[in-house]
Amino acid sequence: MYKNLLFLVSLFCACTTHALSLKLTDINNNTQQFDLNINSIGVRTLSVKENTYQGKVPFKAMPLINITKELPITATLKFIASDGFSSLIPAETLFYSKATPYLAIEESGWPKSLRGGKTAGPFYLIWENAEAGQIKQEQWPFQITELVIQQDAKIQYKAIFPDYLSSKAQSGFEVFVKNCFVCHQLNHIGDAAIGPDLNQPMNPTDYFQAEALKKFIRDPRSVRQWQSMLMPTFDQETLSERDILALIQYLTEIKQSVEVEIDR
Repeated sequence: MYKNLLFLVSLFCACTTHALSLKLTDINNNTQQFDLNINSIGVRTLSVKENTYQGKVPFKAMPLINITKELPITATLKFIASDGFSSLIPAETLFYSKATPYLAIEESGWPKSLRGGKTAGPFYLIWENAEAGQIKQEQWPFQITELVIQQDAKIQYKAIFPDYLSSKAQSGFEVFVKNCFVCHQLNHIGDAAIGPDLNQPMNPTDYFQAEALKKFIRDPRSVRQWQSMLMPTFDQETLSERDILALIQYLTEIKQSVEVEIDR
């Protein structure tokens, strides 16, 4: 009986300390592998207001800065998820705002309430003081498997931020990166693999009437619905009317990038 008890205790310890792998690629394309578990140094228990589990799960989480170290304010960190989601968050938001980012580490008991009966693991970006830091819904990526340190998006993705963009379209590019690039590619650029490319083979400004496109961006289900639809609704706090108009202006002007590419 004593041997059986020792076996159960050792089995329990092995389960709770199982390491999960996270890949980090730096700006010079060097990679590191981190094996993390809920007993790793720096991990603490956090309860935060978030949407995935509605604040019902106390998280074991590590400060993101423990992994990436403090990045230059001009850098961007890309969060790549196993579900095809790819989120770009500026270092300015991550390390120079009033909010503090943590990587929540999956442990047994996380509800399998996401698409396909999956959890938010292996890693989930959560925030302390999210409201003070003006953190938006697309800046809570989950199912994270890899982090990539990049330059500012306007430099890293210069091909879809051409010089000819008007000031309004430039603002629209920032809206696109924060809210659309997480699920969509543009001109086959980007890592996201959830929604369609937003410029090839056609740009949505070509097949949507102006008012219908505005409605679709705000609340896609108000325009059309299908069973596997994943695009979320964007409230006024996340996406203002001004943001939507700037985004549409960007999509309108970026159509030229395909024409330029063809001319070459």
